[in-house]
Amino acid sequence: MPEENKEKTQKKRWTLKKVKTRCRTIYWQNFLLTASVVMLTLALLGSAFFALTYSYAIDERSEQMLVRMQDIHSSFKKIYTDLRINDTKSEEIADSQGNKLVVSDATYSAAMEHPDRAFRKEFFEKLLGTYGGYINTLSSNYYALVKTNVYIAKSRGYCSARNQSLSENFIPEEVYDNLLATVRANTEPFQRYISLRNRVLGLDKSYMYDLFLPIVPDSTKKYSFDEAYELMLKATAILGEDYTALVKRSHEERWCDVYPKQGKVSGAYSTGVYDVHPYMLLNYNGTLDDVFTLLHETGHSMHSYYSDHTQPFIYSDYTLFCAEVASTTNEMLGYVRDAAALVVEEPGLNSHAAIAGKALLKPTIVGAVGATAHIRDGLMVAVDCAHGSVQRLQA
Repeated sequence: MPEENKEKTQKKRWTLKKVKTRCRTIYWQNFLLTASVVMLTLALLGSAFFALTYSYAIDERSEQMLVRMQDIHSSFKKIYTDLRINDTKSEEIADSQGNKLVVSDATYSAAMEHPDRAFRKEFFEKLLGTYGGYINTLSSNYYALVKTNVYIAKSRGYCSARNQSLSENFIPEEVYDNLLATVRANTEPFQRYISLRNRVLGLDKSYMYDLFLPIVPDSTKKYSFDEAYELMLKATAILGEDYTALVKRSHEERWCDVYPKQGKVSGAYSTGVYDVHPYMLLNYNGTLDDVFTLLHETGHSMHSYYSDHTQPFIYSDYTLFCAEVASTTNEMLGYVRDAAALVVEEPGLNSHAAIAGKALLKPTIVGAVGATAHIRDGLMVAVDCAHGSVQRLQA
C-alpha cells in the first residue's frame, strides 16, 4: 500500500475511533447526570409525599366518615350511567343508501366519519336531543357531584376539589392554569386547519358533526376485528416473544368484550384484576380509529398484567401519567411499523417517536423544525441520518 494511502487510512481509523470514544464518554456523562437527577427527584418526591400526607392527615373518626361517603360519591356516576345507557332508548336512522345505524355513544365515531353530511347532522342532533330531554336530571346530578367533591376536598384540608385532584400526582395548580392559558393563546394553527378543511370539503362553515370527517378521499376503509388483531400482532412484535404470546393469550381467552350492544357502556377501557388477568371493553365499529383503540387498550392490559405479576398488591397500581406510556407506545408502534424512516419535529432523543424509531431500528432524525410544512404526502425523499438532512427527490 502506498505511504500516502496508508497514512489516510490510519488517519480515518483514528478519527472514527476518536468519535466512538467521545460518544461513549458523552453517554456515560449523560448516564451519570441522569442517574443523579433521578435520585434527587425521587428524594424530593419522597419528601413531598410525606409532607403532603402529614399536611392533609385527619383524625380517625373523620377518616372513617369520609370513607363511608365514598359509596354516596360513586352513586352520582352510577345514576348518570344508568340514565345514559340503561334508561335512554336508542333508535335507528338510515343513510341515503338505506344503511341503518343505532343512535348511541358507541356508534358516534363511526357516524361522524360517514360521508353523508345530512346523515351526520341527523345522528348528531338526535343523540344530543335525547340527552337534552333529561337536561334537568343531568344538571341536578352533576351539581350534587360537584358539591360532594368540594365537601370531601375541604374536609381533608384542601382549598378546592381541583387542588386535591392535582395533588395526588404532585402537580401544582399553576401548571394546570398554564396549560389552559397556553392552549387558549395558540388556537391560530387549529383555526387555520379548520379553514383548510372547509376549503377541501367545500364547506362554508364547520359544525361539530363535520370535524371528524376524513379529508383524504377513500380513507374510510373498514377493518374486521380479526384484521385489527393481526395488525396489532405485527406492530407489537418488536416488544418480544413473551409479549406477543401474552397478546395471543388475551385473544384466545377472550379477555375483551369487543362489540357495542344495548345496555353496554360506551367508550373503551382496560381494568386490571390482581392475580387473575385484565379485562378490556371496546365498542368496535371497524374504523381505523378503532384499530388504534385496540392497540391502546391492549397496551394498558399488558402493563397491568406485568405489574400485577411482578409486584405485590400494594405496589401494583400506577398513576395515570405512568399508565398512558404503555398505551401510547403501542399506538406509536402501529403508526411507524411500516415507515422507512422517521423525521420528527420534536427535539430530544427521549421523544416517543425517537424511542420507537430506535426500538424498530428505523433511521430517525429528531428536531427537524418545519419539516411537515415542506414534506407532503406522497413526496419521495432521501433521509440522511448521518448528517441530519432530508432531501426531496422530486419537485
